[in-house]
Amino acid sequence: MNVIAVDDANKRIVTKFGGAYSGKFNVRIRHRKFGLIKSTLILDVSAKTTSTDKHKGSIYGGTLVTITGKNYGSVKTDNPVQISTNGAIGSKNCYVQTTEATKITCRIDDTISMTTGLKGDVAVFLKTSEESPCVKPNCAWEYTD
Repeated sequence: MNVIAVDDANKRIVTKFGGAYSGKFNVRIRHRKFGLIKSTLILDVSAKTTSTDKHKGSIYGGTLVTITGKNYGSVKTDNPVQISTNGAIGSKNCYVQTTEATKITCRIDDTISMTTGLKGDVAVFLKTSEESPCVKPNCAWEYTD
């Protein structure tokens, strides 16, 4: 980790690091002059997907979906999104339109050719190639005509 800024008034340190797999990590701080600083800091770098604003969309694609969660990346390619279809046909892309720390909007692939009533789940992929699946019923999906 690299210290970017120190705000003594608010007792806050801003750091930057190259990333890690999802999870919680114990952080130990070592001062250049005074050595190890006794602390019990936990760094939580896990992402979580909690819900979507829609649960149905056309088999012809084009539906704009807003996904909420936490710790998403700020670059469109950081968190690709797919709609799984329970293994029946495979997953379909949902192309990210906007992204921020707690929200992603994506448009479902318009080249879908499948039958109506096929159900699945929304899955956000993290930059570390991990999945952040959303728990039913908050992100259940159904294709309609």
